[in-house]
Amino acid sequence: MTAMLGRSSRAYSIGLKNCEHETEMTFLYCKHARMRIDKLAKEINEHGYQTGDEHLQHLAKRMLIAKGYPISTPLERTY
Repeated sequence: MTAMLGRSSRAYSIGLKNCEHETEMTFLYCKHARMRIDKLAKEINEHGYQTGDEHLQHLAKRMLIAKGYPISTPLERTY
């Protein structure tokens, strides 16, 4: 987003041929980015920030029990 802002600002400042088009594209991109950020912020505020630590702890316990990497290759034969 920063690169788009810088590019469109520079194009507008020096008066490039299609600077209005570039400025409008940047505005639209920033507007959509803001909507995505607002949506994610709302989800975090409503449900809390989930890091996935519970899953990592479960995987770590399985590795300790197996004393190593417990997953076998799918190419191994099971019969």
